[in-house]
Amino acid sequence: MKPPRINHQGLLKDPLIGPWYDEAALRSKLTARVNLRRLGLLLHQFDLPPPEMLALAKHQPELLRSKFVAYATRVMAEGRAGAYVAKMFSAPRSWFAYHRIPFDGFPKLKVIQGESIREERVPTPQELRRIVGLYTPRARVVALMMAHAAVRPGVLANIDGTDGLTLGDIKDLRLSPTVELAKTPFHVVVPARLSKNGHEYHTFGTEELAEAILTYLGERSARGEKLTPKSPLITVEPMGARTRFRAGSEAGFITTPKMMETLRKGLWSVLKARTYIFRSYASTQLWVATNHGKITRDGVEAMMGHNLGVAGRYNLGKKLHPSLVEELREAYARCQPYLTTTPSNGESATQARIAKVMLMGLGYTEEDLAAVDFESLDMATFQELVTKKVPPPGSPARQRLVDAEELPRYLEEGWTVVAAVNGHQVVLNPPVSR
Repeated sequence: MKPPRINHQGLLKDPLIGPWYDEAALRSKLTARVNLRRLGLLLHQFDLPPPEMLALAKHQPELLRSKFVAYATRVMAEGRAGAYVAKMFSAPRSWFAYHRIPFDGFPKLKVIQGESIREERVPTPQELRRIVGLYTPRARVVALMMAHAAVRPGVLANIDGTDGLTLGDIKDLRLSPTVELAKTPFHVVVPARLSKNGHEYHTFGTEELAEAILTYLGERSARGEKLTPKSPLITVEPMGARTRFRAGSEAGFITTPKMMETLRKGLWSVLKARTYIFRSYASTQLWVATNHGKITRDGVEAMMGHNLGVAGRYNLGKKLHPSLVEELREAYARCQPYLTTTPSNGESATQARIAKVMLMGLGYTEEDLAAVDFESLDMATFQELVTKKVPPPGSPARQRLVDAEELPRYLEEGWTVVAAVNGHQVVLNPPVSR
């Protein structure tokens, strides 16, 4: 059953709720708003005004407990997960604690971590390329900042459109005489005020992300916006073809909900997942790069803005010396092939040659491959060509294309590496017969 629409903002006028909300908003406006909505929904479900729910919690806790049990039983019977109900109860739990009411009558629930997102999966680089290809220049920058620079949505914009990452936070960006990035991978400093753990941290962007940012900023310049270091990286759009550039707030920042809304349609046309999956893509690809020795785990954690622990705070949790920034940049550059969806010209040409050599090794002739466009050969077509030459069971082994994760097993069996076709697959020669 779809929850009823309620004007939760009206609850802020209640003296029993307003101060609670204000205190929570000092730490996180987003959490405060979510909990206000949850509390408002429960008050509506129970048909209780705020003073009566507090009175029940204080003087008739068993009666209120029975209401919570009945609510949990009903919504879980409707298909809601235990995690959803537990999160709903986090609002009254916080509210009661604010009023010093020691209520402990919330029902015990079986909460399975990740239950609501168990069907989600991270997009492949090819799928990410399809998704961002559907986006406007602004949405493309948002998606790639999450997928390549690994930033959280709240870094780019906050919930009320008053703050977010600025052009000045992109340290290699030059705004005059022309807009350009002095080097890639480019350096991004996430200020402490935008970081979830309250610490400044450093991340970087790929050539693909650089191109998306420059395209987006070029579009904004063309419609009359004056770009300065204080300008938002992600801003609101003008309200019409004849309208001059206008901001949703004086600072020009977009809100987090509006920004994420721009990502959903394109994402869902390719993959049914939450928009946060873009940041999951960065985490996954950097994990693969870690396993291949391209970067350390601490380096990944630092660039994702995670809590680094005691050792990390001493090494990467302080203001970084320029030499350490450059070391992180070099490590990120080694990870770039795992993140990007568009290989550089040199990489593309190399991969095209490798693909052709590999296919000829499987038995194709120059004539067979004359019609194949190797420069834009997608992996599905390549794998189809390989499959056509795979020998039937029982015949002598030929070259084989395998995922990098399978490589150790094949090496133990005596297979030898011919070449890497992309960041994720390897061409192998069969074991030599003795």
